[in-house]
Amino acid sequence: VNKEESSAKKEDNNEQQQQLHKIPYKANSIGATTVFAILIRPTIHTTPKPVKKTLSSLRLRRMQEGVFLPYNSATRKMLHLVEPYVLYGIPSSETISDLVRRRGFCRVDGKRVPLADNNVIERELGESGLICVEDLVHMIGTGGGEGKEEAAAFSKVSKFLWPFRLTAAKSKFQRKTLDIKDGKLYGDQGEAMNGYIREML
Repeated sequence: VNKEESSAKKEDNNEQQQQLHKIPYKANSIGATTVFAILIRPTIHTTPKPVKKTLSSLRLRRMQEGVFLPYNSATRKMLHLVEPYVLYGIPSSETISDLVRRRGFCRVDGKRVPLADNNVIERELGESGLICVEDLVHMIGTGGGEGKEEAAAFSKVSKFLWPFRLTAAKSKFQRKTLDIKDGKLYGDQGEAMNGYIREML
């Protein structure tokens, strides 16, 4: 009986994975310079290795954690691959500011440190011309820019910021729109992403 139950469970998981990757790609963030992505579905043993590897590369390793990403061709391909596991879209300057100020932690000597004041920003990113929260918000909002130096500065900021830990609220919103078993809302949400982020702050 246990073997039959295990086999049935495995078949069910495999069927779920197959259904996930039949989801049509939605492109609601075209033209954006930056997107914010949140991991909303856990990976399991049947999750394809390329998906797991891509999520790890995007630094999306824990449920309800989010990261800022430059929205370029390489990132779009990566997000397309992991579409069923993430919710992402275009954050407004206000949303970026709220995330950094209310949920902002940074990486200092490999440790998770709260963004309590501007001193840590100036100490860690001063060489890139960033000395305060407003500088971080501007850098994130512009995606760093098109040049190599700007892209490198954005990458440095992204690595400096620890993935944002958001709240999986037991609300009507959470049950109806982020419940992956019943809901259909995941992938590229464009500017509507701001509303979802606010619900999880």
